[in-house]
Amino acid sequence: MPRRQRSSSRRVFLLGLAAIVGAIAAVAVALTVGGAGNRSSTTTAQVVRVDPSRAQNPKLPGRVVFVSNFERGKFPEWFKQALPNRIRLVHNSPYEGRSNALFEVRPGDIEPQTGSPRAELTGPTFEEGDDIYVRTAFRVPEANTFQGPWQLIQQFHEAEEWGGSPGTAIFLTSKRRIRIGHGDGTEVDWQSKPLVDNRWYVLTYRVKFSQNPKVGFMEVWLNGKHQRLRDGHFRQYGFTMQKPHSYLKTGIYRSRYSTGISLIEDDSLTITQLPH
Repeated sequence: MPRRQRSSSRRVFLLGLAAIVGAIAAVAVALTVGGAGNRSSTTTAQVVRVDPSRAQNPKLPGRVVFVSNFERGKFPEWFKQALPNRIRLVHNSPYEGRSNALFEVRPGDIEPQTGSPRAELTGPTFEEGDDIYVRTAFRVPEANTFQGPWQLIQQFHEAEEWGGSPGTAIFLTSKRRIRIGHGDGTEVDWQSKPLVDNRWYVLTYRVKFSQNPKVGFMEVWLNGKHQRLRDGHFRQYGFTMQKPHSYLKTGIYRSRYSTGISLIEDDSLTITQLPH
C-alpha cells in the first residue's frame, strides 16, 4: 500500500513537471514568434519610411504611349527649351535606375526661343477626347528657394497658336504645395499638403481632354492614394483644354516676377491612354 502511494505521488510529480516544462516551452515559442513578427513589422516600417511611394506604384490602365526614365542621356525623346545646363541629368539617389532629370531656373534666366523664364522639355501631343494617365516621380531639392506669384512644373500647352494659359497645369507653390487646375489659376481642382524636401513623391493623374466642361475631367493620386478634389469627389469635371490639341511640357516655367532659384527633379514619367 505505501508502495502504491509513492508510485502515485511520483506520477503526479512527473505530470506536474511535464506541464511546467510544456508551459515554459509554449511561452518561449510565443516570444520567438512574437519577436519575429515584431522584427518583420519593423523592417516593413523602415522600408515605407525610406520611400513610401515605391510600394504604391501600381500598373497604369490603358496602353503605354510614352515613357521617359532619363536613362538614355541628352533627352532624345524630348524637345528642350532651356538655357545651357539648366536641364541636366544627375545621379544622386534617383527614383529608379542610374539617373534622373534636374530642372533649374535662376533670376534673370530668359529662354531665347520663347522669351520666358523656363527650363522645360516638350513631349507628346494629345487631342480632344483623349483619356490618359500620367505618372511622374518628383522631388524638391532643399536648395530650392523659389518665391513668386506662380511656377508650373508640368502643363498641357495648346498646340495651335495660343497666347493664353494652358487648360491643364501642375503648379509648385512657394509653400511647396502641388496644385492642379487651370493654368490661369481660376480653377483649382486639387492642392497637396506641404512637401518634404529631398523626398521622392509619385504624382499620378488622369485627364480626359475636352473643351466641354461637362465632358472633361481630372482625377489625382499621390503616392498611390486617390485624392478627393475641390468638390469632395474623386473626379472633378470641367474643361481641360482650350484648343483641340495640346502637348505635354515638364520642367519649370515661372512668372517673370518670381525670385529665388527654382529647382525640381523628375524621374520615371509614364503616360498611358485608354481607348476612345
